[in-house]
Amino acid sequence: MSLSVFPSLPGLTYTSMKTPKFNTLVQSGANEYEVRLPQYTNPVWTWTLIFDFLHDFFWGSFETVSELRTLMGFVNDNYGKASSFLYTDPDDNSVGPALVGGLPNVPLAQLALVSDGVGNYYSPVQRTLDGTSFEDITDLNGAIAVYLDGTLAAAGSGVNQYTLEGPGLAIPGHSWMGMVLKWGPGAPAWAAGHAYLMNDVILDPAGHIQKVTTAGTSGSTAPVFNDAGGSTPDGTGTLVWIDENYYSGPPAPVTAQFRFYFRVRFESDSQDFEKFLGAGSSAGAPPAGQGGGYWTIGGENSQNGSGTLVLRTARPVPL
Repeated sequence: MSLSVFPSLPGLTYTSMKTPKFNTLVQSGANEYEVRLPQYTNPVWTWTLIFDFLHDFFWGSFETVSELRTLMGFVNDNYGKASSFLYTDPDDNSVGPALVGGLPNVPLAQLALVSDGVGNYYSPVQRTLDGTSFEDITDLNGAIAVYLDGTLAAAGSGVNQYTLEGPGLAIPGHSWMGMVLKWGPGAPAWAAGHAYLMNDVILDPAGHIQKVTTAGTSGSTAPVFNDAGGSTPDGTGTLVWIDENYYSGPPAPVTAQFRFYFRVRFESDSQDFEKFLGAGSSAGAPPAGQGGGYWTIGGENSQNGSGTLVLRTARPVPL
């Protein structure tokens, strides 16, 4: 199920606060020696927003639903803090460029390249603020462009191609909840009596990629593959394989460029909307029965409201 996107409204004003939060267990001894155990790797972010004004009449791009009703309806549609949705941080929403001067942008656009030890390679989709710590990306805003040592990679299941999986996929020690690129070879095992076409590939029992150089049909039993860079005839027909060497993963470094959302929820189940100017005071007063006036959430005209609208990180469900 796709998530809704928090609306972009013109009344958003300063100041706004963005806060990373962690949870650390601290156990201290009599000599005040401490053991500190962080409980999660990715921070919980909160955004504290102020809307100086929200029109309750139609104008500009809000020709059918006013800003007030757009935002109030969005709160109601998500049942307060019950549902997750997507937020575009206006100051923090992209990674890249992947290349700078034709060379990989390391480390600011770099993705890790890790193996599970049984021939599968992954690159967690992450971002870094300082080139030191990395944070999982749960939701892309558009396409992702991935480069292997400066060369654009393609999506697919072939050698050095990738498939995008997640969010919620964990790779212990590397990714805890984000999206992940799974790299090829994506090659199947050898099959008996199969008609192979030119350039088809398989993964032999030794983990080597074997590619068809002459099309044909495989035999009833697997051949002993040449894993020293040579060719292997298969069956009694024309089929010939060539050894493409052991698959040791795609060439590093892996760099990427993309735009992303934060997955969030409302901090509270309730939200104050405060009216500070009536419809009769505005040249843009609406027809009767269509609401009207100016409203605020914590703006300079606020007198009684709670003062802010707060969003916070919402974790995806683990896969």
